Amino acid sequence: MLYMILADYVLIFMCFNGLSGVNLSGGILMTAFLILYNVLLVKIVLRFTRRNNDSYIIYPVIGCCFLLAIFIFRFFLLV
Repeated sequence: MLYMILADYVLIFMCFNGLSGVNLSGGILMTAFLILYNVLLVKIVLRFTRRNNDSYIIYPVIGCCFLLAIFIFRFFLLV
């Protein structure tokens, strides 16, 4: 679980740093894959926390979602 959350941060930062060399269709594709990954991660984490009563693991995932929102707004406002 922790590795999936860390991989999400790494993917977001890699896409954020490589943003300048990407055209619009590549950016849309990257954004779609990141949104899909985050939706799946949120579903898995919610299922995990309900089963184990570990609610503290939700906070890094929420941070990833906020970071992805900043990434999306930055990409589509600068295009």
